[in-house]
Amino acid sequence: MDYIDFLSYMKTSLQKIMGDNTRVELHKILKNNSLALDCLTILPEGQNITPSIYLNDYYDEYMAGSSLPYIVSEVLSIYETHKVSFKFQPERFLKFENIQSSIAFRLINYESNRELLNGIPHKRFLDLAIVYYLILHSDGLGDATALIHNDHLKLWGIGEDTLYRIAAANTPAKLGYELKTMDEVMREMLMKDLNDNVSLNEYRLSVTDSELDSFASLMMEHLHGSQEGRPTMYVLTNKNRCYGASCMLYPGLMYKFAEEHGDFYLLPSSIHEVILIPRDDVISHEDLCSMVREINENDVDITERLSDHVYFYSCSENALLM
Repeated sequence: MDYIDFLSYMKTSLQKIMGDNTRVELHKILKNNSLALDCLTILPEGQNITPSIYLNDYYDEYMAGSSLPYIVSEVLSIYETHKVSFKFQPERFLKFENIQSSIAFRLINYESNRELLNGIPHKRFLDLAIVYYLILHSDGLGDATALIHNDHLKLWGIGEDTLYRIAAANTPAKLGYELKTMDEVMREMLMKDLNDNVSLNEYRLSVTDSELDSFASLMMEHLHGSQEGRPTMYVLTNKNRCYGASCMLYPGLMYKFAEEHGDFYLLPSSIHEVILIPRDDVISHEDLCSMVREINENDVDITERLSDHVYFYSCSENALLM
């Protein structure tokens, strides 16, 4: 089955499952870094907001041997997990005073998103663009958001400067930030994996948290070996860990980090987080640039890539530089 037939099959199959009171549709969406993806939406009668489920990777699964009924069940499961229980009220968004507290900003690559940037308000920052979005709804599964377009500014009667001022105040206040060492982040991920695996075991209650922590320490030591000679890396993101690279824009935050650590490099690991590395003689700027390019190419999904450049914070200039 070719890709076009696959899309048609998914739409038809899910429409049969959901019934006549639900609308199943296919859409093409321009994602970050100008990647066009095919998505499917499932919209029950009386509801006007629903998650977009991207089908491109599911076709790869099908070509790798997964059955069509299995993929249909996977898509249905994604929908059931992420469907929203609230109803979107578009009339609320006609007046600027109703929505200004929901405005936030995030960062994307400038050159890789020129087509998208033609239709949305933005501000240039280094080789990046600051863009704006509305937080429509937030829960434990993530945020429902909507990108702000030029037409919205005309509707609200405001300019980009006003939009930036409000987003610059809202984003730190609403989303906050998290700054941890790379080892702390990796330990958290490891502990979660260990907890998940142990929870599947019938003897879960016989394993204490301290024993899990000790095991995690041993694994970290095995993974990294001695700390000596290795620069400390810090991971910066927001409390939601979504679009957290924008934390580098928070007023005073880079200065505060530099007060304690001196000049530092900032690695744009993705649109969701950045890595801060105090400057020393162990690793060069060229090595860091090479590392960022390699990681972007091999490990970061194209829709989550931020930049191939490494930035440098200069204490004397109190600024991020390229």
